[in-house]
Amino acid sequence: DAGTLPVSEGFTFSAADLQLLYVLKGLEGTPYLNANEYRSEFGGDLESDFRPFWAGLHELQWLDVSADGTYRLVGDGVFYTPMIQRCLSEERNSELRRAASPQVRTRNQILSHA
Repeated sequence: DAGTLPVSEGFTFSAADLQLLYVLKGLEGTPYLNANEYRSEFGGDLESDFRPFWAGLHELQWLDVSADGTYRLVGDGVFYTPMIQRCLSEERNSELRRAASPQVRTRNQILSHA
């Protein structure tokens, strides 16, 4: 009735969401994404967990991985940060949309009930 989404129509963040958020924010820069910190925080391997994306970014010369395990977008990759983040998060976004599809309402549906 208040024109806001009820809590029951949201979702609870999972460990996978927090892991993805760490990667997405790290690609924005300072502090940059670091493989050692990722391993310490999530117990996974940054390179293998996101291998297809890193390979594509390396091919475009948009990713630099330093000797200390720091991942940084470089060159034109910096300008494509939002697109890169969208690609990295698309699989999880699709999962969330599929899980919520019976209960998802459009903005217009919500506003029409306000």
